[in-house]
Order: sequence, then structure tokens, then C-alpha cells
Amino acid sequence: MSQKQSTNMTPDELKTGLYNVDPNLNGSISIDDFNHDEMMERLGAIIVVGFLSIVGIIGNIHVLYIYGTKFKRTNQRIFILFLGYLDLFMCLVGMPFVISELLLPLKFTSGIACKVLRCTNYFTGGSSAFLLVVIAVERYRKICRPLESQMTIKGAKVTSFLALLLALLLSWPAAILYGYSTVDTGYPDLMGATCYIDDKFIKTKYTTYYNAVIILVIIIANIALIVLYIKVVRRVYQQRAFRSDNKSHISRTRKKSFEPGQTCKVVTNSEFQFCSMDLLKASQEDLTTCSGLDDSANAMDDSVESNKHGNRLTKPGNRKKSKKVSNRSARVTMMLFIITLVYFISFLPHLILKILADTKKDFLPSLDFTGTFMFYLFLYSIFINNMANPIIYGFCDPKFMEHIRTIYRRPCLSDRD
Repeated sequence: MSQKQSTNMTPDELKTGLYNVDPNLNGSISIDDFNHDEMMERLGAIIVVGFLSIVGIIGNIHVLYIYGTKFKRTNQRIFILFLGYLDLFMCLVGMPFVISELLLPLKFTSGIACKVLRCTNYFTGGSSAFLLVVIAVERYRKICRPLESQMTIKGAKVTSFLALLLALLLSWPAAILYGYSTVDTGYPDLMGATCYIDDKFIKTKYTTYYNAVIILVIIIANIALIVLYIKVVRRVYQQRAFRSDNKSHISRTRKKSFEPGQTCKVVTNSEFQFCSMDLLKASQEDLTTCSGLDDSANAMDDSVESNKHGNRLTKPGNRKKSKKVSNRSARVTMMLFIITLVYFISFLPHLILKILADTKKDFLPSLDFTGTFMFYLFLYSIFINNMANPIIYGFCDPKFMEHIRTIYRRPCLSDRD
């Protein structure tokens, strides 16, 4: 994050323009005066990040408790637990560090704390992005490639740890490149200190190259997310349309009689198949249908076993179960898609502003108070992602919401007793 550079401004310009200090107070100006003015420009961000931190801590503790102790382990719940730990870590450690940086824009003198702050934020942000890619790949295989081998629970854990390892490999240079950074206030005997590029590397291109690599990796990950979810969402809507058409077809066929040897056309997720209808009878009570049409949804989180050939026959009772499983699969997919969408929405302003601040050195100094206030407010919109996930689970996962109600219903019942 670029700081306002004052080396091209005279002391009078600094006092009357950038820091709003009365030029008549030349002898009594201190670093606290400069720090206060800089902090006021960040006040909106301080309030928002503090709010997100508190709400995120409360929400993610509930997520870890409920998904960790109340539900059986499935792929998506493994992913949710990993995301929950990362979000809680960011809310407990990353956001308070950011708040301290915003409160002390010119008095952040701890180089070690700065290194921890930068490395933590790079690691947590990168881990979340890579985990979302893993989730998208898993959803893509279940929905669009249901007849192929699927990710197991062990595979979900291994790929999640690999995502964290990749983020760690990309984040450790931040602990070296960032640290104690001197800020020129325009007064010879009045220097500030901030958490930015370490003075040892301020005249090198290492940080520029490093941030370019990080941005490139994030862009590639985002493109992968977009492509995978376009395919997934399109397939989900195709399945819904097909099931609707199939329901109408079944209603019509109940009025007809089937002769042995007839065939019905069954559409699976990846190909057209035919199944024998020799077992079909004319009576409505014994009518059976091909379940191949829902195999994509059946190959999902409750370990429903798919027929390898897509030509299994099910009775009406099993068909209801298949529909229930299919609806649950679609709901899980939509929930994970919304999580990814919120990540995009919260990350995009941060990415754009960071690129502007790092590539145009006069961008941030040229902003007035209101512009700078809004800059920092939107720069830290990325933390919305760490707070929002528990809210998304509440809206999209009825079982999660049911457990939340149960937790807070018991004290109320006890009070009544």
C-alpha cells in the first residue's frame, strides 16, 4: 500500500495542504500532528474494519463449532471448516494489525509487527483464493463429470492443505520485503515511520516484481473460478430444465402401456444413453423410471453411489430420495458459488486501488481529504469476505440455521422455566 510521498512538497505546502497544520505553528509541530491528520483520513476504514472483525469473530466461531461438531464430514464441510479457520484467523490477527497500522500511519515503529502483518494478510488472502479454486474444481467434477472418479474426504483435506502450502510459498517474501519504512514529512528533524517497504529495499525493484507475481497469480485463479463456475451454473440450469421436461414426460407416459423390449432415452450429464425397459409394466403402481438423468446430482456430498453405466432403475420411493439429494446438491453448489461471488465483489475494489496506488505514484497524494477517506474505505473492503461467509451459510444451509436457533433457544426456554 503506497503512502503519501511528501518529498516534492515544501514545508508550507505540507502544513497548509497535506496535513492541514497552521503554518504559524512551525515551532510546535510534532509527528503526532501529522499522524492525527493521516489517521482521520483513515477513520472510516478503522470503523469498518473493526466492525467486520467483531462480527467475523462471532460468526466464524459459530461456523467452526457447528460444522465441526454437529455435522458428519463431507467434502464441502471440510472446505467450510478450512475457510472458517482462515476467516477467524484474519478476524483475530490480521484485522487488528491493520487497525493498528491505520491508527499509526506515521508512528508504526515496529518492523517485526509489520512483517507479521504483511505476511499474515498475504497468506490468509492467498489461502482463501486457492481454496475457492479447489472448491470450484470439486463442484465442477461432481456436477459436470459425475461418472468420473470424485474427490474423497481425504482428497479434500489434502488439496486444502496444498492450497495453504502454496499460499505460504507465495507469502513468505512479504516478511522480508516489508518492515520499518521512513516517511519524509518535509521537515529535516521530523521523520515518520510506517509499515511499508523496508528501508533496505525501498530503492530496489524487488517489491514491484513480487507484487506483480502475486497479482498475476490472483488473476489466473480468478479466471479459473469464472470459467469453472460458468460451466457449473450452466449445467445446473440444464439439469433443472431437463427434470422439468422429464416430469411432464412421466405424467404423459402414465396414461400409456409399455410393451417388453421398449426403450426410453436417458440423458446423463455427459452423454446420451439408453436403458432397457423390459421391467416396465403397464400399471401405474409398478411404474419405474430411469434414474440416469439425476446421476450428476446424486454423485454428491452424502456419498450417494452412482451407477457406473447410468442405467439404474428406481422405484417411485427412491425417485423422491433422488430428487431430495439432487436439490441438496444444487443448494450446496449455489451456496459455494455465492461465497465465491462475494469474494469477487469484495476483492475487486482492493485490487484496482492497489494497482493504481502502486503504478501511479502521484495517485494517492493527489487526492483530497474526501478522496483519501474513500480510498482507504474501499481498499479494505476485501475483509467483507472474511465476515460474510457465516451469513451466507445461514441463508443457504437450513441445517446450519436450525442449529443456530437451537443454541439460542435453549437459554430462552431455561429462563421461562
